[in-house]
Formats: sequence, structure tokens, C-alpha cells
Amino acid sequence: MVPRPRAVRTMIAALSAAIIALAAPFSETDSAFAARAEELIAQRRFFDAHVYCMVGAALSGNDEKRAWYVLRDAFSLWMLGESVEAMQALAAAPAASKRDRELLAFAAAWLQTKGGNDTALVRWLALAPATSLATRTRIYLDFLQGAPAKGDWPHTLPRLATAYRERPTVSPLAIGIMSAMLPGAGHASLGLWADAGLALTLNAVSIGATVELASSRLVFPAVASGLVASLFYVGAIISSVTLAHERNAAEREERLASIDALLFPELPSIPPR
Repeated sequence: MVPRPRAVRTMIAALSAAIIALAAPFSETDSAFAARAEELIAQRRFFDAHVYCMVGAALSGNDEKRAWYVLRDAFSLWMLGESVEAMQALAAAPAASKRDRELLAFAAAWLQTKGGNDTALVRWLALAPATSLATRTRIYLDFLQGAPAKGDWPHTLPRLATAYRERPTVSPLAIGIMSAMLPGAGHASLGLWADAGLALTLNAVSIGATVELASSRLVFPAVASGLVASLFYVGAIISSVTLAHERNAAEREERLASIDALLFPELPSIPPR
């Protein structure tokens, strides 16, 4: 999906939701809406899932179902990079039952682990009542913090833990050094050959132009060209390091998805690619 500015995306989502809501009586399509929202999340079509969940939450006839939609809407917003909106949606969600209130509060803390920060989940667990969800959360935190397998772990979790801890990662530092030694080398090591070729070409042309202008004693054009060359050079390093971090984060998310689905089946999940 092509990224959209936040205001434009919000407007498109609202208009799309209005059109969908008017298209058919919701009482006849509630189960289809829920199934479609889950399908869109599984396909990583988070903007479309956001629209469907907006309609479902607005037209649902009871607070329990509304909370179900809001939870998935918040997840979709978080995956779209709208973390503030996701937290606001969870905080404002109606929750008729104690279980729904517990689940919505847990989801707000759980989402923050997607960015590698489990502090909020630790705080939630410290205040949580002794329920099944709290027990599973303690197991989840033990897993995230690298604790050895315990007797109360689900029998498939140690295998998933091993796969998670042995997941392939790349070193952003090594990628940055490679890009510094030869522009494009870091991108090439990530398999991004088009980006590697572009970085190498831009740097070669800009550096070559700077050398040529300097040899012709065109001082000011040479300085200007040198500044452009330095921007391309530094930009290639920053780009490769950023992409390395993103590659590691994507791999982390991929491996965690199976563990999330095992421990928290009531939450939205994304199947591995």
C-alpha cells in the first residue's frame, strides 16, 4: 500500500466506512464483516481492516461485539504506524464485562511489545487479577526475557522459542561499514540490488563530477558538487542501516506472530509469510 498523509488517510477511511455502512443492513452482514476484518488483517491489509472495523464498531448491537471490533481496529492502526490513535481507540472502547475491560487494557500494553518494549506489559501484569490471561502474560514475559522453559509453558512454546531466538538477523553496524567502504555494498548484502545500483551510481557520478570540477579549478561548483556527493554518501549509509533495522524488526514480528497466536488466541494475529 502506498503511504498516505494522516489527514488524507483518515478522510478516506471515514468516507469508505460510510459507503460500506449504507450498502447493506448490518444485521444481515455482521458475521461477514467480522470474517472479512479477520481476513484483511491476516492479509496485512491494515487500512482496509481499519475501515471494516470502524463500520463494525459503529453498527454493532452490543458492547461485547463492539469491543471485539475496536481491538482489531486498534491493532490495524498500530500496524499502520498510528500508535496514538490505537491507544485512544482502546481507551475509549465500551466494555460491558470485566473480561472485556481486562482484555482491552492488556491489548494496549501488548501492542507496545511490537516495538520491542515490554515495560507496559510488566506494569499491566503487576496490577492484573489472577486470571488465565495474567498467567499467559507471565509466560509470555518469561519468553521475551529469555527465561528457560518451565513446566507451565505450553508444550509447543519451547520449540517456537528456539526458532525465535535462532532467527536470522543482520548487523546494522556491519551493513553501515560496508556502505561506507563502497556505496551500495550494504544494500547489496541485503539483497536490494536496485537500491545498491542506485546508491553506487549516484555516488560515482557526484564524486566524479566533483573531481572533474576541482581539476578544472572551478572552486565554487566543485564545492557545491562535493556537498551533493557527501549527501549521497551519508544518505546511502543511513539508508542501508535503517533497512537492516527494518529487516530485523520484520523477522522478529514474523517469529513472534506464532507465539502470540498460541498464547493469546483472543487477539488478532498475522500468519507467517
